[in-house]
Amino acid sequence: MAVSTTHFVIKLEPTLDPNLEVQRPHILQEEALGLTLQAGLVSVVHGKLSPNGPAASIMLLEFRFIGSQTNKRRFRYANIDVGFAHIHNTIGSELDPVVVNIAPNDRKILSRSTKAPGRFAVFAKGLERAKAEQKTSYMVLDGVKRIEGRYWGEQNMGRWLLAGNGNGREGIPALLRVAIVVKPQNNEAFQAMVSVDVKADLLHEATMAVTRLRGKAGIYPVSFEYEKNREPLNPELLGELDVDNLANVNLGKFEFVGSRIP
Repeated sequence: MAVSTTHFVIKLEPTLDPNLEVQRPHILQEEALGLTLQAGLVSVVHGKLSPNGPAASIMLLEFRFIGSQTNKRRFRYANIDVGFAHIHNTIGSELDPVVVNIAPNDRKILSRSTKAPGRFAVFAKGLERAKAEQKTSYMVLDGVKRIEGRYWGEQNMGRWLLAGNGNGREGIPALLRVAIVVKPQNNEAFQAMVSVDVKADLLHEATMAVTRLRGKAGIYPVSFEYEKNREPLNPELLGELDVDNLANVNLGKFEFVGSRIP
């Protein structure tokens, strides 16, 4: 049976009411057709962007893409957006917090070469195995800062893309950890808007247990307190930081893509 590629957006429901929990660690979770998708806020530290500078926050988020072992379905593509807005505004206003740094913030390519079984060819002395064809499967991870909801001003969103060329059977890595430094525009509360769009290979056409949507994925907010009330979340995961100079923190040491956090 041929394998068809079906694009679907998993419609996720917030684990908890965002109005009742600040810095909620469980952002979203869904299981459908043996596939599990999760997103979480794992660590937050609040401080200053620079000595004597404005307030800023550093945060780690994790995204998990778990395939099905029984029917061999895998996630093949994921587009992750984490945008920031004032607590009382949608993204795109002049009050959007500024995304100062993100990690990963470049293109990473994971390559793997595999050999298909050699084919038999007829030669003068009988059957001989011809040279095996070689295929290369690779996975691309792109990270970029961008402007969302307007055409001016500073960047207010981080975007990450995980995708492959289709030759591999394993799908995208099961875990992606990203880091963000964000600078609010004032001392008021703000929110992160998280969206995950995915694709998977399906072995046959079936009625999906999730809602298919055309267009953008659902957006799920995570709220952060007024400046004077902000508290850290699992700060030990970030280790020793100069909280008064978050602009100079090397975010690359926090990023991770693979099967599990080492």
